[in-house]
Amino acid sequence: MSYKRPSQRQPCTLRPLSAELSPLHRSDGSASLKCGNTHIMAAVHGPIAPRVPNRERYDRGVVSVAFSKGLLMMANSAVSGGVGSDSVAGQGASGETHANNFLTGMTPLPVPLPSGGGATERELEYFVRDALSSCILLERYPRCVIQVVIQIVQADGGALGTSLNCAVLALMDAGVAMRGVPVASTCIVINNLFDEKIACEKMEFDGANESASKEVIWLDPTAEEESGEGLAVV
Repeated sequence: MSYKRPSQRQPCTLRPLSAELSPLHRSDGSASLKCGNTHIMAAVHGPIAPRVPNRERYDRGVVSVAFSKGLLMMANSAVSGGVGSDSVAGQGASGETHANNFLTGMTPLPVPLPSGGGATERELEYFVRDALSSCILLERYPRCVIQVVIQIVQADGGALGTSLNCAVLALMDAGVAMRGVPVASTCIVINNLFDEKIACEKMEFDGANESASKEVIWLDPTAEEESGEGLAVV
């Protein structure tokens, strides 16, 4: 296939991955996950008794997911407006999304969540919550809540899938019982019929008798690739 990705990767090639467990010390479990230039941090609090009585279930636990709206950066980085490796995530409590200034010289900055195919922030939280609830043995934690706070430190495509993977790592670090370990990945589905030049190239490559309307799938897209004509699927 002659259709090249903007990132110059093969369609099924993932970006470099790096993970760290327990980067935060004020939570029961935490994790940091980098996928290319996308950097996510997650913290898990619990299982603990819910502060709001009507949130508890007598026969099982409840999962609460919140995306942190603030980003902590070094003061000099805040002046330049860049997002570098010195960025760290704050920790949340009681399901609220707020940053915790636990290092000197850190300044909270409002950082909007990356687009998720038109989904709102609440819909993204529900997506991660439902995915985590399906793999956690909630029957072992009756009348308890497991709070997961996700911090998007830097977003360069695939933020939702990376957030889910980072939350799973944080749950494993907290010792939460799970029936399985889910893995998420974002892909871009592109229909070549939208691009006449691409269609012609495919016809020359595969032969004139074969249709040029086959779909191309890119795994682990960057933000530039997500902003194109393709459909993003997690």
